[in-house]
Amino acid sequence: MKIKVSFFAQLRNFFGTESCVMEISDGATAGELLQRVCGFSRALPPGFPVLMAVNEHYVPHPYRLREGDDIALMPPVAGG
Repeated sequence: MKIKVSFFAQLRNFFGTESCVMEISDGATAGELLQRVCGFSRALPPGFPVLMAVNEHYVPHPYRLREGDDIALMPPVAGG
């Protein structure tokens, strides 16, 4: 299935693009996609924290992805 992945903040620099479309197996989880995506960037520091939102909602790693999901990857932010 095809999934659109968008990169925000520093992740755009690490991946060199704003977004991409990835082909993943049916039933893949958010954690599996995150692991696969992070393996594509040699610039991403090991252990760099990455949050994932699916269709504008944060999801846990066991969340099952579906065809057409819109994924957003971003570093955690703090503010006040």
